[in-house]
Amino acid sequence: MNDFLTEASFWVPDRLTPSGWLEHAPFAFWLIEAHKPRVLVELGSHTGYSYLAFCQAIQKLGLKTRAHAVDTWQGDEHAGFYGEEVFQELKEYHQPRYAAFSRLIRSTFDDALAEFEDGSIDLLHIDGRHFYEDVKHDFEVWFPKLSGRGIVLFHDTQVRERGFGVFKLWEDVVQKYPHFEFVHGHGLGVLGTGRQLPQLLSQLFAASADEHGADQVRLSYSRLGGALSDRLGNQEAAVKVSEHQDTLELSKSHSRNLQAALVASHKNIVQLEKSIVTLQTNLEHAGRELNARSLHVAKLEQLIAAAESDIDNLTNDLQAITDRVAHSEQNAAIAHSRSEELEKELEFRLNEVAELEAVAIVAQNKKDALEASIQSQSKIIAELKCHINSSDIRTEKIETLLYERDAVVAKLATELNALKTSISWRLTTPIRKISNGIRNLFQHGTNGNR
Repeated sequence: MNDFLTEASFWVPDRLTPSGWLEHAPFAFWLIEAHKPRVLVELGSHTGYSYLAFCQAIQKLGLKTRAHAVDTWQGDEHAGFYGEEVFQELKEYHQPRYAAFSRLIRSTFDDALAEFEDGSIDLLHIDGRHFYEDVKHDFEVWFPKLSGRGIVLFHDTQVRERGFGVFKLWEDVVQKYPHFEFVHGHGLGVLGTGRQLPQLLSQLFAASADEHGADQVRLSYSRLGGALSDRLGNQEAAVKVSEHQDTLELSKSHSRNLQAALVASHKNIVQLEKSIVTLQTNLEHAGRELNARSLHVAKLEQLIAAAESDIDNLTNDLQAITDRVAHSEQNAAIAHSRSEELEKELEFRLNEVAELEAVAIVAQNKKDALEASIQSQSKIIAELKCHINSSDIRTEKIETLLYERDAVVAKLATELNALKTSISWRLTTPIRKISNGIRNLFQHGTNGNR
């Protein structure tokens, strides 16, 4: 037992906090002293209790170990899910104490593999998600990273609920490698995968075959771990006692304050009783005033009702007026539209009158020309008659001319009759009358203006 219990086994964690790993800190201190790992990697640190215990031992022993904690710090089904405050609290504690040789790697386990060379890790602590497939996967993918001095720790080897499968993997690996298992604190399996293990660790694995010796080791570390649980319980109890004492002091102070408040309240009650009498008197006056105001309000409500009735009547009259105005505006619009149509019709008729006047002027010119031609022929006839008697020789010629003249006269008479009976002549007759009337009216208006 002297080999498996040293001074380091009795150290107390600097940061003693609630954790499933709480009772394994004494063995962690002994393991770091006995193994002296060159590279330490922990998969799944959560609040950092186990990892900080490793770091405390490394620092206290003055080792050159490089330590690495790998976690997403988001939680899982077994550790529970949590917020950013868990990582920040661990980081604030870790950085000023152990940053010189330790790193917090915020990553998944698989993504962190590239950070380490094969055969480089002496101590690997697997404490991530505890389903059988997850633990097996973590062990298999990280196995090539283990050195010839490789040691693997498995936590929760004694848990057989909530889907935990570490115990199944432990049953598999102990068939191949030297091992030792602690059954307290949910179980902790220690597996020797390397062939160049330190002597003390080889002795520990050999003790596993000695039931009595193994029980002595387990009992020793179980009691040391239990002492830590008791210490943590005492700390929590001391905190609670301190809180109770603070509460008691607050209660006493509160009691004194209540007594003072009670005296003040008694004085206030006397004053309030006086105030109540005054208020009752004021209330009676207020009641009488309220009745008077109620009557006044009732009258006002009657006046308001009458005013609302008048407003309704005025509103109806206004609506009727509005309807009439709208109807008048509609009629005005119709009249305006009809006026525009009549103006267009008048303009069209005036254009027709102008065209017919032009036709009448042409017809009058033709008539005047025919009348002039008839007068000219009449003169010719008169001259011919004068010459008939003067020359018998020219008689035949004159008769011919007379015949031609008669034909021309007949033709002109026919054309004149046709002109007088034509549609244009008849159509222009009213226009000629209107035109003559307009000229006379214009002349009369002009003379009047003069």
